[in-house]
Amino acid sequence: MKKKVVFLISYEGYHPVEYEVPKKLLEKNGYEVITASTQPGFAIAKDGTSTRVDKLVTELDPAEYDGLVIIGGPGVPDDLYDDKVYRAIQDANIANKILGAICLGTRVLAKAGALSSRTATGWNGDGRLEVIYCSHGVIYQDAPYLIDAMDRKIVTARGPAEAKDFGKALMEVI
Repeated sequence: MKKKVVFLISYEGYHPVEYEVPKKLLEKNGYEVITASTQPGFAIAKDGTSTRVDKLVTELDPAEYDGLVIIGGPGVPDDLYDDKVYRAIQDANIANKILGAICLGTRVLAKAGALSSRTATGWNGDGRLEVIYCSHGVIYQDAPYLIDAMDRKIVTARGPAEAKDFGKALMEVI
């Protein structure tokens, strides 16, 4: 049976490399990738390209997928810092699904409470990641990507340069 992974992206301003590179890698290796967002239609990447939204975040059911991945990009704070998104992450976490996030997406996992008492990395270009992590009980580690050692169910990555390794790490744990 084909493994299913949901990639949750900002409706406006997701990072195309952080989305496309791991998506293509997973699909090439037999995974089904479902694209979710906060609005229907076509989500717009930061470079102006677009992708079709398969499901709304409010339609996600953890029984229908194996992992939930939050994709970064400049649209994350405006679109994904949202109670509906946090609920989807919490539901996936309760259902013991694999969680992943790259770049600014790691902050969404932290704000949802999914990284509490865990070690994680992420984009820190604004110098605020450690403060955000600390306020949500996350242990920050400056690394290209990490698989949390506690139970190997959470993968985090720094940014677009790590997109391929992030995809490989997701395949390792799913």
